[in-house]
Amino acid sequence: MTERKMSCYLITLVICSMFSNVSGVCICALVDPGIDYCNFNPGFSAVFKIKGNGTVDGSQLAYDVDILYKYAFKAPSGNVETDRLYTYADVANCGVRLRPDSFYIITGYFEVRPDNPAKMKTSECQIYDYYKENPIENGDPPSCERSDEYVEISN
Repeated sequence: MTERKMSCYLITLVICSMFSNVSGVCICALVDPGIDYCNFNPGFSAVFKIKGNGTVDGSQLAYDVDILYKYAFKAPSGNVETDRLYTYADVANCGVRLRPDSFYIITGYFEVRPDNPAKMKTSECQIYDYYKENPIENGDPPSCERSDEYVEISN
């Protein structure tokens, strides 16, 4: 084999190995800094209390949550599962690890499947802010103009 052919094989091998590793890496589109909690569309933007460590459900991690405040909640019509928040179980697939017994402002989207309730989903590619204590009681969350779209939920 000539030196030139060997170089071509080596370069091809290096390029192939680079692309084969991409599948296990979380890659997100850049988030527009103009996106805010109040106008997040489509999907949801809300203050959540995370109740536990989450449980693995197939390739997903499901957290039991309470929704304390909704900024935007553009839910599909029909049944929506609002007591659980889903993310990918694997952080390499952009899964999020949330701290138990803490508070977050999280954006996400609804996964709709026929004959099942819609699921609230989020990922590393969404916006989420951590708060050790309830940000509503501390006055920390962003404020929004009130409209019929925004609903406060009391516990």
